[in-house]
Amino acid sequence: MTRIDDELHALSETVAHDTVGPAPEDVVLRVHRSRRRRRTALAGGVGGLALAVALTAGAVERSAIRPDATGPAEAPVASGPLAGDTVRCGTPESEIVPTTTLTLSDVNPWEVEVTNTSPEPFFAASNGTARTVLVQDGRVVAMTLAEGQPLVPVDVGPGESQVLGVAGAQVCTGGEDDGTSVVPAGTYTAYRVLQVDELAGPDALDTWDGTNGTPVSIVSAPFELEVVDGFAAGTLGCGASVHDHLVVAGGLQLVSASPYPLPGEDSPDLSLSLVNGTGSAVTVGGGGWGDVSLVQDGVVVARTGGSPDTGFEATLAPHETAPVSFAAPDLCPGVGAAQLDPSRIVAYGSLDIRPRTGTPLDAVVGGPWRVSDADVARIGTEIGGDVLGG
Repeated sequence: MTRIDDELHALSETVAHDTVGPAPEDVVLRVHRSRRRRRTALAGGVGGLALAVALTAGAVERSAIRPDATGPAEAPVASGPLAGDTVRCGTPESEIVPTTTLTLSDVNPWEVEVTNTSPEPFFAASNGTARTVLVQDGRVVAMTLAEGQPLVPVDVGPGESQVLGVAGAQVCTGGEDDGTSVVPAGTYTAYRVLQVDELAGPDALDTWDGTNGTPVSIVSAPFELEVVDGFAAGTLGCGASVHDHLVVAGGLQLVSASPYPLPGEDSPDLSLSLVNGTGSAVTVGGGGWGDVSLVQDGVVVARTGGSPDTGFEATLAPHETAPVSFAAPDLCPGVGAAQLDPSRIVAYGSLDIRPRTGTPLDAVVGGPWRVSDADVARIGTEIGGDVLGG
């Protein structure tokens, strides 16, 4: 195996997980160039870093954790990529140092942007996704196991940026995946960490085979991420404000097809399923139709106004899924169709259930999810009131 195979295997021994896609040792190294774009280099390091909207790891508040405004501002210290693949389960937060010569910031819940603020070009090989790292009580308690994906070169000159994907986090347990490895509900300090092999130049990108390069990590500024296992009444009602980084815990939940597309991929149409991630069989009943809310720039702009009750009952083995129907959302009062931008919208869903065995829940939730242009085009008329900007 190559050195990268060894590192991924070692990481898989540290984090309990449900692997999405092939196991690390089965990954086919398929190098291709990811899109990049030039823009003005970020000034001031991580102090002014803003996280873009949408959800994710999802969601819609853009605030990085801000420094204490009561004290004098200190000049940022330039920080290059961290040596090695050092951020792991149990790592003290004091060792997770945001990088400033190469910054990492959220574009949306499923994409990050690496920006080169240094005067020198940067070349590296990556697996195409940044890891999500969650901290509580000063230590890493959950993080990503890198899934098998195409290998993506990182090629950013001074002032240039490149968009890459984001992977979710799973709790650090070290035990077998018995359904308890999902991240518990709570508020976490979060980081994105992009582990790459730094290379000498562009020629090395074309010949890299996973055995050469210098492993380094690019680290984002910290931000607050909220994990929930349910939505309180009114959380996703029309006009409600939604946390920028709101994600749903695992277990019994709603999922969507391809919630985190690779950068540059078109988003698939929203398609919901009930998935059993509890580790044991569950039997539930209910009306069979889910409710969906669309969030743009941190505000609910559309939601389903009511669904038929057709009735269903399902027994799901661990990891088994069942399709869930949902009606097209309606515009919220005061929101016009012309105001909607699919690239800035994320979706959340809920499904009322009647628990039979294996779960105490009376509702399951999910999100955030990406929506397609077609999803937005299907939004019906508003729930009530005059449409503004339509």
